[in-house]
Amino acid sequence: MAEDYASFDADVMTEKPAVPASKVGMTILITSKVQDAGGYTYLNSFSKFSTGLASTFCFPNNLGNSEKAIAECVSHELGHTLGLSH
Repeated sequence: MAEDYASFDADVMTEKPAVPASKVGMTILITSKVQDAGGYTYLNSFSKFSTGLASTFCFPNNLGNSEKAIAECVSHELGHTLGLSH
């Protein structure tokens, strides 16, 4: 996932930062299935939510619990938060 956003000088983390002071970020929740899709996000939602709240979701059990598919889902859904469509 970090490679997908490296050209944007984005810091991709797997844990909540201790001090997100004046930083813009997006929280992506990887959780059990609640929809039929692999993931879900609010379009153009980057920086509209607090860094502690998730507006983006990835459902690994809809992706065969595959690490590669989960990473691709997270990158894909994060792109939607930035306004990218299919």
